Amino acid sequence: MVTPTQGIHDMPSAQYFAAAAVSNSDLKWISDPYTPAHFRAYKDGLMEKPKTEAMKIGSLTHTCILEPEKMAGSFVVRPDGIDGRSKAGKDWIATQTTETIISQREADMLSRMVDAVHQHPEAGALIAHSDREKSLFAQEGGLWLKGRIDCLLTSGSIIADLKTCELADLGSVERAIFSYGYHRQAAYYLRLANLLGLKKSQFIFIFVEKTPPHCVAVYSLTEDALRMGEQEIAKSLRALKICTKVGVWPGRNPGINTASLPMWVMKQSAQEF
Repeated sequence: MVTPTQGIHDMPSAQYFAAAAVSNSDLKWISDPYTPAHFRAYKDGLMEKPKTEAMKIGSLTHTCILEPEKMAGSFVVRPDGIDGRSKAGKDWIATQTTETIISQREADMLSRMVDAVHQHPEAGALIAHSDREKSLFAQEGGLWLKGRIDCLLTSGSIIADLKTCELADLGSVERAIFSYGYHRQAAYYLRLANLLGLKKSQFIFIFVEKTPPHCVAVYSLTEDALRMGEQEIAKSLRALKICTKVGVWPGRNPGINTASLPMWVMKQSAQEF
């Protein structure tokens, strides 16, 4: 583990991830439906971190749009006809210097997404006037906190974040914000920035669709959504500080607990009978 240093840093992503501090994604493991025991198991490396095709494309999209100078060597395009299951395919893969291998179709998709984001007036301006992929470290109540921010606007109160999605309409975006906890991410990044005296108060999402025509939409998170995220982050941090202080990481409630059916099932049953 790397010992963090308070402040805003330019550093490779590998160095950021190796830093001994708590990130927003770490806090997921101490928040409902998880427990402090889940958090401890995660931080101890007992849980395998998932790697999906969607995550691969999301990571490459960030590199291509936010750090284009790092594109060289970040991935390789698999030639048509190369099958990773065949001997020839395995031999070809063995000669590559990167583990990130994509198809020509995926490469074309990335190119179109990059163009779509940069051609969008608001999205392009946010990126152009930002310090990108900055690593922030700050202490709070004895804990080291960290965050890697996509777009830290060089002036004003805005932090912006790039997301890939299937659809960027309002309904789909609001569901994604809730389902993936983006409101917690926003609150956490603003909290971290303000611990460093940056005076940031507005969080903006840049959504780009992964399928043609790769529409781009920009959304500012509402004060109510941010407030909910702040409450959830504060609750998680309180639990983490207590567990860290006493050295106890509880799991589920002891004893025999009661369980029923989901509330929507009970309401539907009451209406039917």
